[in-house]
Amino acid sequence: MTQCKKCGDTDISHFYIRKSRNQPFNKCKKCCLEGDRANYKNNLSRRKKKIESLQIRKKQDPLFERRSFLKFRYGLSIDDYDKLLLAQNKCCAICGLSEEKLGSILFVDHDHVSGKIRGLLCDSCNKGLGMFKDNAEILKKAIEYLI
Repeated sequence: MTQCKKCGDTDISHFYIRKSRNQPFNKCKKCCLEGDRANYKNNLSRRKKKIESLQIRKKQDPLFERRSFLKFRYGLSIDDYDKLLLAQNKCCAICGLSEEKLGSILFVDHDHVSGKIRGLLCDSCNKGLGMFKDNAEILKKAIEYLI
């Protein structure tokens, strides 16, 4: 017989059922919801503090977001990005326009299958490759069409 650990309810229709084991949880639905609400309220202040600390870090370090994004998305540090940039003479790997002429940063281009980084591209070249779905055959057909 199933009994709620918190309130002692024994009506099986008041329990959530674990799909993986087809067994009821050890607390009834009402007690689970009360616990969820309490956890949400307890975690709310923790989340607010975390957001405030992130905002402070962003103000103190202007590269914080960029560094976090590069590390999370591509596993690159700012130094690795700068090395790639210098290797390409601070220009887009396809069209050759510099960051100064573009007025924006260059984007990391990577193979979506392997995750390997190919280089840095301007926004237009990056979007162009994306529109052609990184497919060399389609790009060859487009070149033939232009000629």
